[in-house]
Amino acid sequence: MRGARFGRQAGVSLIGAVVVMVLLALVFILGAKVLPTLVQYRAISALVKKDAAASKTVDEARTYFDRFGYLSDIDEISGKDLDVERSGDGVVISFAYEKKIPLGGPVSLSIDYAGKSDRGS
Repeated sequence: MRGARFGRQAGVSLIGAVVVMVLLALVFILGAKVLPTLVQYRAISALVKKDAAASKTVDEARTYFDRFGYLSDIDEISGKDLDVERSGDGVVISFAYEKKIPLGGPVSLSIDYAGKSDRGS
């Protein structure tokens, strides 16, 4: 019997592992900073859709958004920032805003959010 053959070992080097861990940490940090803005955007979108269904006038829509936006802790936009148009018997509400997320030093991430309610009822 011949001696055991030892092939080349395969695996991740220490430098490779460190690079992967740094990249994963950066993705995690970015996600932790972006996720709250995405959650707030979804809350604003849901509130705008409810608002359009419940409101019959432009002033009513803005007041409704401010009232329930305060309760939902929405601080990105207010009722005066909404574009409210009469449509038949109800209103159509649209919004757009920019969120800047500081990443460190002079670097920041800018996200443009926009949405629109369905046709008013």
